Amino acid sequence: MGLDSVDLLVKIEKTFSISISDHEAEEIETVGELHNAVWGKLDHQNKEKCISQSLFYKIRQYVFDNFKFQKKDFLLSTNLNDVFPKENRKDFYLKFSKNLNLEVPNLTLNESWGKFLNYFGVITILGGLLISAILIIVFDYTKWSLVSPILGIILTTIISKKLEPLRTTITPSFVLDFTPKIVSLNYSTLSQNTGISRIEMESIINYLIADAAGLEIHFITPDKKICHDLGID
Repeated sequence: MGLDSVDLLVKIEKTFSISISDHEAEEIETVGELHNAVWGKLDHQNKEKCISQSLFYKIRQYVFDNFKFQKKDFLLSTNLNDVFPKENRKDFYLKFSKNLNLEVPNLTLNESWGKFLNYFGVITILGGLLISAILIIVFDYTKWSLVSPILGIILTTIISKKLEPLRTTITPSFVLDFTPKIVSLNYSTLSQNTGISRIEMESIINYLIADAAGLEIHFITPDKKICHDLGID
């Protein structure tokens, strides 16, 4: 097992308060096998009650009370960026987290600024590597070979921090994706009284895998091999 897969297992163990032995871990190849291994270790299984459903109603009530957003209009397809006011959204989002006592995903840059930061990082870091290659090959300046890419990383980090006030986008944006993400971040608290269903457990694991692999959640399916298909070594 590589460091990435070990780190993923540690996160899963901490999330569900379980322990997966090295022998068991070596036998896990696919996402579905990981689901089975975790499910077999949970003491508080619940096949009837649904944490996600209860959380959906709680969020809907909060939105109605604080933003006067009609309950009938609050659907799984609702975009939360259309619900939370854009002005002072960080404050509203923080209040939402505190009042419901929930850990929430960090706010992100919108698509345009996100692309700008990604392109800027790629250009500066690759540009730095190119300059380093020229210094080494043409001028034999091996002592300075790492300076340019390191400067690119530092500059990208500085720009990212400067863009912090613009991180106001709720991600995942749709209620359908936001709710299970909240469940995955608050599992130990939310499951104390109700337990957890198999579907919700799988959803939590899928989100942890998606975060580790840097993939969209819909790519994580039971048949996928964790290492070969998802790139988690």
